[in-house]
Amino acid sequence: MIGVLHDRQLPASIRQLLVYVAPAALAAIIVTDILWVDGDIAISNNAQIPAFIIAAVVAYLSRNIMATITAGMIALWIIEHLF
Repeated sequence: MIGVLHDRQLPASIRQLLVYVAPAALAAIIVTDILWVDGDIAISNNAQIPAFIIAAVVAYLSRNIMATITAGMIALWIIEHLF
């Protein structure tokens, strides 16, 4: 598709829609990785879900990738080892 359209301008409506492609793909990868455990969807007894929620809150509040990764990893470790 890129080769065919390399010399043409995309309509503004298409360019606006393409802004959402990367976040949608990333969200699909993350959600699949969090919910898919041992070949099945696991919602109960899945420590990754609350750790993800904590990391998402930290990401929203801080807008800092290192704080998000650190909070998510610490939350996952605490949830897995203490509960």
